[in-house]
Amino acid sequence: MSSSSSHFNSIFEGPPCKCGIPAPIRTSKTEANRGRRFLGCINYKQPSRSGCDFFFWIDPERDTQKELLEADNNDMRRKISILTKEVEEITRENEVLRKKNEKLTKRLWGSSSV
Repeated sequence: MSSSSSHFNSIFEGPPCKCGIPAPIRTSKTEANRGRRFLGCINYKQPSRSGCDFFFWIDPERDTQKELLEADNNDMRRKISILTKEVEEITRENEVLRKKNEKLTKRLWGSSSV
């Protein structure tokens, strides 16, 4: 196994590289980019082969991923806050209607028993 293949996991084929060979989608196993997917020539950085320098990250950098997740998290927190307020308002309205129903029921049963 070459040193290069120990860093990559070839899964699917992507668009052709500059050599005209379909570039596989790979997953980086390096410490800095572990789990990050990219497209690259199958001969990329292979001294025994004449490959091109085709290389393209599919996944954003970790900091970018973290920022996106934090933005999604903040958005979810806002939505939860809005929904919590709506539930509180509906609960108050429900209590008002319950009391009105109770009064009407007493009035109905009070007038029919007379």
